[in-house]
Amino acid sequence: METESTEQTTSNNVSFPDEYSLEVYTTKTDVLYVLKDSNNYEAAKFKTVEPLMIGEQSNLGKEIRKHLNPQGRLSKDAVNEDFEKVKQVLNELYQLHQISKDKEEETKRLENERELQANLDAAKQILENKDQPLIYIASLVSWLTAGERANIILTFIAYASQVILRNPINVVVLGEGGSGKALALDTKIPTPDGFKTINEIDVGDDVFDEKGNICKVTHKSPVFYNHECFELTFNDHCKIVADAEHRWKTFSHYQRDKLLDGSILTTEQLFKTHKLKKGKRIVNNYAIETCEPLQLPEKQFPIDPYILGLWLGDGHSHDAHFTTIDMELLNAFIQHGFELHPKKHDKNTWNVLGLHKKLRLSGLLHNKHIPKEYLRGSFKQRLSLIQGLMDTDGHIDKNGNCEITQKNKILINGLCDLLKSIGIKARVKSTYKQATNTNSDYGKYYILHFTTNLPIFRLGRKLERIKAKQRKTQGRRYISSIKPVKSVPTQCIAVNSKSHLFLCSEDYIPTHNTHIETTALSLIPDEYVIKEKKTTQAAFYDKGVENPRVYDGKIVSFGDLGGESSQDFVMEIKDLLKELQTDGYLSKTMIGNDSNGDRQRVHIELFGHPCTTYTTVPGHTFDDQEMSRSIFITPRMDNKDVFHAMKKMLELHGGRTHKQYQKYLNEVEIVKYIVYLLRERMQTVIINNPYTESIIKFLGESEYFKRDLDKYNGILKTITAINGYNRATFNIDGQDILYTNLSDIQIFISLLEVYHESISVNISPKAAELLDEIRGNIDEWIVDPKVKQISDMGVFTVNDFMELTDSHLQKRSLQNYFGELNRAGFLKVVGKKANSNEYQLSGRVSSELLDNLLVLSDEQKELIEWELGSIAKDFICEDEIFEGLNIHLQDFDVDVPGWDRYDKAKVAKLAKVTQ
Repeated sequence: METESTEQTTSNNVSFPDEYSLEVYTTKTDVLYVLKDSNNYEAAKFKTVEPLMIGEQSNLGKEIRKHLNPQGRLSKDAVNEDFEKVKQVLNELYQLHQISKDKEEETKRLENERELQANLDAAKQILENKDQPLIYIASLVSWLTAGERANIILTFIAYASQVILRNPINVVVLGEGGSGKALALDTKIPTPDGFKTINEIDVGDDVFDEKGNICKVTHKSPVFYNHECFELTFNDHCKIVADAEHRWKTFSHYQRDKLLDGSILTTEQLFKTHKLKKGKRIVNNYAIETCEPLQLPEKQFPIDPYILGLWLGDGHSHDAHFTTIDMELLNAFIQHGFELHPKKHDKNTWNVLGLHKKLRLSGLLHNKHIPKEYLRGSFKQRLSLIQGLMDTDGHIDKNGNCEITQKNKILINGLCDLLKSIGIKARVKSTYKQATNTNSDYGKYYILHFTTNLPIFRLGRKLERIKAKQRKTQGRRYISSIKPVKSVPTQCIAVNSKSHLFLCSEDYIPTHNTHIETTALSLIPDEYVIKEKKTTQAAFYDKGVENPRVYDGKIVSFGDLGGESSQDFVMEIKDLLKELQTDGYLSKTMIGNDSNGDRQRVHIELFGHPCTTYTTVPGHTFDDQEMSRSIFITPRMDNKDVFHAMKKMLELHGGRTHKQYQKYLNEVEIVKYIVYLLRERMQTVIINNPYTESIIKFLGESEYFKRDLDKYNGILKTITAINGYNRATFNIDGQDILYTNLSDIQIFISLLEVYHESISVNISPKAAELLDEIRGNIDEWIVDPKVKQISDMGVFTVNDFMELTDSHLQKRSLQNYFGELNRAGFLKVVGKKANSNEYQLSGRVSSELLDNLLVLSDEQKELIEWELGSIAKDFICEDEIFEGLNIHLQDFDVDVPGWDRYDKAKVAKLAKVTQ
C-alpha cells in the first residue's frame, strides 16, 4: 500500500495526517510528550522514556500508530516504517530541546551569579561607607512600618545573631487582644484543590493572591472570640463576615474618579464611610477589584473540556445523545475523534459514539454537573468548558450582556464558579418561568448574568458580539452594605504574596493579611528560616532522619501560639527545640513509619543549636525556660495616627511618597546580602565586649541574670558585627579581635530602653508599657476638671484607664497586667468600686539607665590590662561617645517617611536626643 504523507517537523512537534501533532520536552526526571488536536488543544500527556525507546505496545506507541494511520489505509509495514521515522524525528527534537534547555539553565545560572555578585557588591559598599550601617538598615525599615521601627530592628538583630554569630536567641512577639485581623471560621478560601474554610487552612497550604498566582500560607492565628464583627455585602450579593480590624484593599469613589491606587482599610473604617452622598444620591463609596484568572497547570481529563461543556448544555442527561441544528458544534465532536450517528426519528439529535463510556466513568449520566477537577483546570481548560456551555445554552445581546438559563442549580453554580475563577463577576438570580423551549415545563429557573471581554464563545455569531472593552464596573465589586452582627469566632492567616493579599470566599474576593514579625524575618536570607506552624510527628521524624542537622543554626518560626487552636505537637516541638538549643543534641523515641510505610516505634537524633520565634495571644503562660531564653517584643498600641498617615500617603499612587516607598522597598532587599557578608566575615573575626559591666548594670535585679547576660551580650555583639565591618581590629596571637565600643552600647540602650524596666524587675513588657503610660498621664488626669473620676489622690480602676486611654486591650488582659504591677509593687490596691479594684501608684521605681553604662570603671580597666596587656587597654580606651547616637536617627541617604511626623513618641525621643 502506498504511504500517505506522514510527519512534518516544526520547531517543536511532529504532525500527523489527521492534523494531530506531538510535542516533546525534557523535565528534571522524565521525558514529556504532549499530544495536540487539530485546534492545537491538548488531547493527552505522556511521561515516559526517551524517543528511541518508545515501544509499539506502549500507550504512547499505540497513540502514535493510531494517528499515523487514522483511516486504516496503510499496511502494517508502512505504519512500522513511519513509526520509526517519527521516533527519529522526535529524538532530534528531544536533543534540540535538551540543548536549548541546558543553554537556558546555564544562562539563568550565570544571570543568578551576576545578580548575586551585584547585590554582594552593593552590600559591601554600604558596610564600608557607613559608620553606622545599622542606622541605615533601621532607616529603610521606617519605610516598611507605621512606627514599629525599633521593635522590628530589635527582632532583626536577634535573628541576625543566629545567622551571623551562630548565637541562638528566641524571639516572642506578644500578641494583644483585639489585634487579630480575622474572618469568620466558615469563610471559604480558594485553594488549587478546591475550597477550604479558613479554620481548615494550614500553614504551608497553597492559596491564591489577587493576581491568581499561587502563594503560601506562612502564619495562622489562634481563634479569636468576642471580637466586634461586621457583615459585608457586595453588589453581586456576595457576603463575608469579618472582624472590625480585618483589612481590605479598597478603591474609594474619589480614588476611582481620579484613577488613584487603592487603600488598605479596616472593616470598621469601611463601616463608618461606606456610603457617600453625591448631590441628592447616596452611592456606594468603596469597591474591591475582581481577581485575575487563577494560574493553574493543565490537567489530563477523560473528556475534553469543550466537549464536556457542549454535552452539559445540549446533551441528554441519560446518554451520549446531543441535540443541535448547528453544524459548527457537530464538527467539534468529529474533530475530537467522535463518530456521529443521527437518530431515526429526530434529525437534530445525534448519538456521539465513544462518549457514553466516558460519561459513565466520570459519574455524569443522570447527574449533570461540572466535576470538581475541571473547576481547577488550567485557564485555557476552564475557558473551553465555559465556551461549550455558552455555545449551547448561552445568550449574548447586542450590547455584550451575557446570560445562561438552567433548571439545574448545581450546574449553574458550577459555571458561576468557573466564571469567577477566570476573573469574571457573575450574578445568579432565580425566577419562575417557561424556558425558551416551549415544550419545557413552567418552573423555577436560575439565570446567570455577566459581561466580559474574554472569548467565552467559539460560535462565530455569538463571539462577534463580545465587546473589546468591558465597562470598568465589571472589574469591581461594590460594597453595598456593612452592618454589625453578633460576634462569631474568627481567625486570620498571613501569606507570602508580594501584595499581602489573598483570595477569600467562593467569590474570590481579594483581602489583606498582616503579621508583626514578618518584616523582621524578611531581612534574613530565606535559607536560614524554617516555618513549622503545623508540623506532625511523622513530618518531624522524616525531616530529622533525612538530615539530623536540619535545625542547626536555623530560625524556626511557629507563627501564632498559645490560643485554643494551637496544636499540641507543635507546642511539643517548640519545647524539644529548646532542649536542642541548650545541649546541641536531642534524642527522641516516637512513633513513625519504617521504610515499608508501617507504623513502628522509632528513634530520632538531632544536632545543632536553633532559635525559635512565635507570636502569642493574651493569657499565654510562659515557663521559666521560655522566660530565660527569649526576648519579648510588645507591639505598639499608640501608633494609630502614624498608621493612618502612612495609608493616606501611600494610597496616592504615583505621588512623591509612593515613588520613594517603591525605591526603598528595592533597597531593603540588599539587607539580606549584608547578613551574608557579615556571616562570612565573622568566621575569621572574634568579637569581645570589654563593657560587660554595662550589661550587668543594665540587667539590674533580673531573676534570669545567668542566661540574660549571654542573651543581651549576644545582642550587643551582633550590633558590633553590623556596625564594625570597617572598624579596626586588634590582633592577639594571630587572631583578629573586634571590640564592642561605646557607640554600640548607645544603640543597644536606645533599642532596649522601653524594655529596661520589664527586664530589670521581671515584669512583662506590656505591663511595663502600661505602667509608663500611667506615670506619664496621672498628673494630667488629676488636674483636668473634665476627668471627674480621678481624685486628687490619683485613684483609678481598670474601667477608668480604658476610658481615659482609649485602650485597644481587652478588659481581661488589662486586669491581668494591673495584677502583675500590683504583685511587683508598682501599683497598690486602695479600695473597691463596683466590685472593681481601685489602684494607686505606689511610688516604687526601678533603677534608671545610668550614664556610667558608657564608662569603663577603673576596676574593669585593670582587668583588661591584666588579661590583654596595656596596648590592648589603650586601644579599647580610645573610644569616644557619639553624642546623640540613637536608633531613631535617620541615615543621610534615606529620606524620612512623611508619616513619621505623626509619630509623637518618636518625635519626642528625637527631640530628647538633639537637646
